[in-house]
Amino acid sequence: MAKATEDYRCGDVYQNLISFVDTILRARVLEGPPPRYKQWVQKCSVCERSHRGACQGARTHIPLESPLRFKPVERGGGMFQADISCASVRRGGGLLDLNQHTVLLRLWKLPQDSPRSVIHRVHIDLANSGQPGSWSHLQLGGRTVPSEEQWYLPEETGEVRWPSSLFDVILASELIIYTFWPETWAELANDSAFSARVRKSESAMVKPFFNAWDSYQRNFSGTTFLGSICNQRSRHPWTASSTGS
Repeated sequence: MAKATEDYRCGDVYQNLISFVDTILRARVLEGPPPRYKQWVQKCSVCERSHRGACQGARTHIPLESPLRFKPVERGGGMFQADISCASVRRGGGLLDLNQHTVLLRLWKLPQDSPRSVIHRVHIDLANSGQPGSWSHLQLGGRTVPSEEQWYLPEETGEVRWPSSLFDVILASELIIYTFWPETWAELANDSAFSARVRKSESAMVKPFFNAWDSYQRNFSGTTFLGSICNQRSRHPWTASSTGS
């Protein structure tokens, strides 16, 4: 395992996310301070007491009912608003062992004369044990959708699980800012308080997926890349034993 990650503890997960949110709050892209956002990361009992002893892991939970909500933006004469929620459990050496990970990004249409509705709904998930598809995937819709979202696409929309590297809240937020506030993103990308947090997330979420591509290229065994990352055939790389070098 890379030495730089050996001491990554749940306090670091907390600090990385909270510092990132503070930075984009100053950039004025959020709809007010997120409610109780400093309680999103639940530290383990060891790290709550002190920094002595093995870290037992961090839980990150941003509820669907009170997501990270961005300011409304105008596109094509209409108003739209993005929000992000998530549930993630990180354990193991360097907290690189993901036991659970899902990020939900929604884009709401905000008409003046009718209820708001979700027009884009996408999960970026770590697959459950034995679930069909790749270890990590992008999935439209969802089987359980709250009625207030006014989401009319059938649940079968989500049957296709697109292979993808994982995104966490930080990387999903960067994508939203890049898409709807490109000039603000360009300024933030040159701000070390922003870019350093993004790079930590890239290392934890994106790098293992592309390491899998490199391994596939070096050790071709007659299958396809999709076959090599099939969740029902092999183990995902977001584990303490297989991440880093």
